[in-house]
Amino acid sequence: ESLKEKISQLALQNTELEKALVQLHEAQDELVKSERLAASGKITAQLSHELNNPIHNIQSCLQSALKRASQGAAERELIEIALEEVQRLAKLTRQTLDVYRVSMVQETKEPTDLNAVIREVVESSAPIFEEHNIRVILNLFNAMPKVSGLHDKLKQVFLNLCINAKDAMPSGGELTIKTLQQDGLAIAVVSDTGIGIPGENINRIYDAFFTTKGKVSGVGLGLSVTYGIIQQHNGTIDVKSTVGEGTTFTLTFPLPGEPHD
Repeated sequence: ESLKEKISQLALQNTELEKALVQLHEAQDELVKSERLAASGKITAQLSHELNNPIHNIQSCLQSALKRASQGAAERELIEIALEEVQRLAKLTRQTLDVYRVSMVQETKEPTDLNAVIREVVESSAPIFEEHNIRVILNLFNAMPKVSGLHDKLKQVFLNLCINAKDAMPSGGELTIKTLQQDGLAIAVVSDTGIGIPGENINRIYDAFFTTKGKVSGVGLGLSVTYGIIQQHNGTIDVKSTVGEGTTFTLTFPLPGEPHD
């Protein structure tokens, strides 16, 4: 072989090696996300299970005390505050167990119309969008094949993303959801014109309990649950965000019988 041919082969091998390296980094990133979710879910699920009974008992006692406290009594306000915090704690333990169950339970998937799921979520959320002056734009690929999925779980995914978008646009804005078919995948893209996610937070948004919304809005499990459901569907989720401009989530789901990368 000539030196020129050997150099050409070496260049080709280098290109293939670079491609393999990129794929390896992507796989490592997914593994880190997966292990992080599994670890946090496993540890906290057992703790939440153990806390359920005492939380329920405390809640019952506080409700009983509230009924007995006379209107205007000084202790009534304290009881109401304590009851509110216990109810929040009860919600937290339920959501924590939900995160863990998503990763453990194997349910039977069925052919699911992704466009129909999205339309259901948008329709049910219409009053909230209207109240917050949010315009919803749908650009759905009409010939989209059905994915192998769990209808209610996929509905939860898009509901969580819509709630996040709403919270990111306190003064109103646009929420755009589009679907397309590409390379054997069903792809959904959810974009908002909200406040965006700071760079230092972008790698933490799928962590259980991570939130920048404060305790009034939630406990930081929405995107963690979303990530778990997408994993359950052998899919992927990617986020791109610019502070002050908005955030875009891209979801992919393998189509049955279709080759994909």
